[in-house]
Amino acid sequence: MFTKRNAMIKIRCYIALLLVVLIVFGFLAYGTGERFNAMSPENQLLEPSLNHLFGTDVFGRDVFLRTVRGFMNAFLLAILSWIIAFGFGILLGIFFAYVGGLADAIFYHVCNFIFSFPTMVLAIYLASASDAKIPILIFLTSFALIFSNAKIVRALVKSLIKENYMIQLQIMGAGFWHMTRYHLLRESILNLLPIMPLMIGHIILGISSFSFLGFGIQPPEAEIGLLLSENFKLITIAPWTCLLPGLFQFLIIWALSYLGEMTRKYYTKEGVSHDEF
Repeated sequence: MFTKRNAMIKIRCYIALLLVVLIVFGFLAYGTGERFNAMSPENQLLEPSLNHLFGTDVFGRDVFLRTVRGFMNAFLLAILSWIIAFGFGILLGIFFAYVGGLADAIFYHVCNFIFSFPTMVLAIYLASASDAKIPILIFLTSFALIFSNAKIVRALVKSLIKENYMIQLQIMGAGFWHMTRYHLLRESILNLLPIMPLMIGHIILGISSFSFLGFGIQPPEAEIGLLLSENFKLITIAPWTCLLPGLFQFLIIWALSYLGEMTRKYYTKEGVSHDEF
């Protein structure tokens, strides 16, 4: 059992290390200026090689550089969206769980309504009404996640405030802000952090989906969904322009999902205390 647990920890460490290396490489790619967008007509549709790991596209641009640049664009936007959803989700969840009553019931049904609302319809409407694609993208990817996090925190806080020590604190005169600052906020953060990699992967997929449909990141910037959209017509004559960026993103999302799942299992089933975590 001990050996198996150590092996799983090592696997998680290797995955985390891989992600760190990819992220660092992506940040370094940002320092290459406009190289990712440099056109070279004499290098059109070159197959993958040591000079061009993912080959080149119809304009002679290096697909690998564009893939890394595109991933970093999506990753940074995903981090920003997650931070927004993390903060607002915790605050809303704590507040409505603590207040309870009619306000809590209304909030619960609002969450269910938002989860059932077709996000793509909202994306089409907002994209047609405004040219500010990036703010819309951040709003779309963080909005539903705010209420998802809020429901998780709400359920947690509703169970916590029924604990004996919380009841005693209320009897002793502890108010909402005291209980939130010293107890509820910490517990909420510790319960949401383990699923952070999973959520970031989910947001990256959402960003790529919107970009593929033309609602997200726009040319001349790069994004993997945008790359797939631009090169989809070349899939029969230059499949590497689609398959390799897609495979790159698939591996990253898989690693993030696996890391998030292993972290969640380790936190919930291996008996990790909050101080240890």
